[in-house]
Amino acid sequence: MTTKTMHHSRLFLPSLAAAVLLSGCMNRVESMKETLAFAWSGNQDVTVTQERLDEINYPMMYARFNQQRRIALGLGFDDNDQYKWLSGDQEVVVTRHGRVVQTQGVSGNLNELAWVSNLRNDPLKCLTQLNSQCSLTWQAQVQSGVAQEASIHAITSQFSRIGSETLELPINRSVNTVHWREQIAQDNGTTWTNDYWLSTETGRVVKSSQQLTDALPRVVTEELKPYKKDLQKPGNSNRGAN
Repeated sequence: MTTKTMHHSRLFLPSLAAAVLLSGCMNRVESMKETLAFAWSGNQDVTVTQERLDEINYPMMYARFNQQRRIALGLGFDDNDQYKWLSGDQEVVVTRHGRVVQTQGVSGNLNELAWVSNLRNDPLKCLTQLNSQCSLTWQAQVQSGVAQEASIHAITSQFSRIGSETLELPINRSVNTVHWREQIAQDNGTTWTNDYWLSTETGRVVKSSQQLTDALPRVVTEELKPYKKDLQKPGNSNRGAN
């Protein structure tokens, strides 16, 4: 295993849930504690009602890995635009500009995403700023699993604009979006597509269907309750907290 791989693995191997609970400002820690209090059980899809959502004072999203049950996650911590989400069953999903970049404890025997390189050049970072001059190509390395189970693949991606769509989100919300499609080619010759729907007003990713290597599950995300910071238009310096 390379030094780089070992470095990223060491960052990931300690429980992300513990890391989030021990870090950052208290209000986000308390939000995560509230999320942990959700008593999700069994194999049924989680559904958050409008009444319950109105009581929650932190951002939430749905996520589904392959054909596993749908889970709900609350935003526990914003680490310099790296969002750490936690479910009631302590499943952890880390996103950056709408891309899933780490997972831990996802339902079933699915492979975990350990790390992704070159995120600073991810086109999603630029597209979510509503920038019309974004580079639409990207190269990265992706590790799934850790230690003896680790597998690293190189990927190349190319984004293309599909068009404008009005998207129906959970809890009867309609959002005007731009649909972007990402064509991914893996170093073993495998190819597939990912899809992202970005708000035309703020640029945030409100829905996605994404997979980074063929060793990883496909995850579908949907915004349940937006993060106030992400509701600010790009370039607005008054980007509030939760």
